[in-house]
Amino acid sequence: QGNEIVEEDTSISMDDYWFIYGLLFVVMMVSIFSSSQIATSIVSDKSSRVVEYLLTSVKPMAILVGKILAMLCSVLLQIITLFVSSPSSSYITGKESNDILGQIISSDTIKNINPINVIVCLIVITLSFIFFAILAGLAGSTVSRIQEASDSLSIFTLITLVGVYLAIGAAGSMVESGINGFVYFALLFPISSAYILPGAILIGKANLLIALGAIVLQVIFI
Repeated sequence: QGNEIVEEDTSISMDDYWFIYGLLFVVMMVSIFSSSQIATSIVSDKSSRVVEYLLTSVKPMAILVGKILAMLCSVLLQIITLFVSSPSSSYITGKESNDILGQIISSDTIKNINPINVIVCLIVITLSFIFFAILAGLAGSTVSRIQEASDSLSIFTLITLVGVYLAIGAAGSMVESGINGFVYFALLFPISSAYILPGAILIGKANLLIALGAIVLQVIFI
């Protein structure tokens, strides 16, 4: 009707991409490390027959949940320590934490970071750790000897890599063409949302409605 059509540019810069990639890498490493510890612990208990004594008074799912919660508390404690030690280090050295972040990350990338986004990201990451920990625990429960632990984790590692590559592909797609159907799928799919959604929230490319949908799907999958 003669009105100007304004197309919104939803693409991201390379600084945003590397921010998402860096956060993705950290979440991946922590998830693999903690989940592998859970699977190895379960295999170790089975090989030493400790689990046989535990099963006389404790349900199998209770043992698995206990190991997951213990490792989750350990991981969260390390993350909290990181957040506490970073500003403390900046204060001791006489440098503002914002100046240090500014040297690593552009101001446009971190301008959307606020307490609500940080809390939502922590919820997403926590549920993701629980989800992958359950997968690793179930993988570890399929074998009874410590020598077979690596074989049991092969499927878990494959699932993790699928999620990582989906997230990297979606981040690359956001650089080229912005938000599209594939990006929405990666943001909502529990296997890949763990890696791309926190970064997308912090740079302002994923609203709270998408985060809520991803959280609901994570809970359903768990």
